Amino acid sequence: MASVRPTFFFNQNAGQQTQLIFPGILVSDDEYETGALILKGERGMSPDQTLNTSIENLEYELSNAIRKLVNPEKQAIALITGHGELSEDDGFGIVEALDGQNEVFKVPLEQAKSVQDLSAFGTIFIVGPKQTYTDRELFLLDQYVMLGGNLVVAAEGVDVDLAQAGGEGTFSFPLENELDRLLFRYGVRINKDLIQDLNLSYIPVMGGNFGNQEQMIPLPWPFYFNAGRVTTHPITKALDQVNFRFASSLDTVKADGVIKTPLIFGSENEKNSSCTVPSCLFRYGAGSKSRRVYASKSSLSLLA
Repeated sequence: MASVRPTFFFNQNAGQQTQLIFPGILVSDDEYETGALILKGERGMSPDQTLNTSIENLEYELSNAIRKLVNPEKQAIALITGHGELSEDDGFGIVEALDGQNEVFKVPLEQAKSVQDLSAFGTIFIVGPKQTYTDRELFLLDQYVMLGGNLVVAAEGVDVDLAQAGGEGTFSFPLENELDRLLFRYGVRINKDLIQDLNLSYIPVMGGNFGNQEQMIPLPWPFYFNAGRVTTHPITKALDQVNFRFASSLDTVKADGVIKTPLIFGSENEKNSSCTVPSCLFRYGAGSKSRRVYASKSSLSLLA
């Protein structure tokens, strides 16, 4: 039995009356039943915009619910571990987003003896790798893609420890995990830089004491930003703004037979800070000021 999450509807024509509604549909056959939420929008949308977006996506939500019934078998998805990607307590957001339609497994790549050990997975995710991949591991991943597998890499070009950014500050260092060698074959390069954007987020910092209580104040932090400029593509349709933290820009390079599609871009008010040599120094505090940001429109996500 599938369920649809309820939401509150404010009826102004009835004197600000609030009603609990279930904006969804149930699709069933002789054996299974599934639900689809048909009222969806993005943060910052007005009620009318949310309604219009939901109408545009109605056909997709209905067809997706039918697809779940026609193909009840779940796809196996692998989250690679063993190179500093995900600890035991990390990755729950990914698992929650993929669970229900997929079976998600954390897979130590070093235990794979051949590409056949990976062929059972419809998609492989590499999220935040910090340590070096061996030649053998890169070969297995390359063969997996060559045999029709889907590979999703969410990697940074540099490493920053924000916990050390207070006081004297901390340094960022280029990440050398050897994945560049694999991605270069497919026409993608992760630059050794960091993006600053005025469409930024805030981080809490210590602003002094009030009596015996520490006072936390929100500090504008351009290295944490939201990106909402996307390419028109089924992957990005109705996509909300994506929050990036210490993100690096992406470049495309020539790769015969490979079509590259940029998906997400930074805003018009951004700047790339090169962090090759010397390393970049980061410091925050109550007296810190944001640097001026210039337009460069960096690519943050690529489909190849």
